[in-house]
Amino acid sequence: MIEDGVIFSSSVIENAKTRVGQGSMIQAGTTFSNDVPPYIICTNRREYGGVNVQVAKMHGVDDKTVKHIANAYRLVFHGKTSLFDAVIQIEEQVPDGPFIRHIIEFLRATQIGIINKV
Repeated sequence: MIEDGVIFSSSVIENAKTRVGQGSMIQAGTTFSNDVPPYIICTNRREYGGVNVQVAKMHGVDDKTVKHIANAYRLVFHGKTSLFDAVIQIEEQVPDGPFIRHIIEFLRATQIGIINKV
C-alpha cells in the first residue's frame, strides 16, 4: 500500500506516536516504535537500509540531491555522534535545499528518536 509516498506492507506494525517520513519504505515484517525519517528504507531489523532512490525520484528529487540526501544520512546513521550533533553537521556540510531542510526539520521534531543505526 502507498500513502503519501510511503510504502507499507500489510505486515508492518507501527506503534503509537511514531512518524514515518515522506518517501520512506518499510520492509515487510517490521515492527517499529521510533520515527522513520523521509526518503529511506527501514529494514525489518528496524535499521537504516539506505536512501529510497526510486520514491525520491518519484517526488522530483534529482540525482545530485539524492547524493546530498545520502550524505546527510551518512552523518546521521554512520557517524559517531548524537542525532543533535549530526543535524548540525548536516547544516554545515550538506548543500541546502528543500529536501535537506525537510529532513532536518523531521529529525529536529522527533520526540521518541529515530530508527537504529546500522
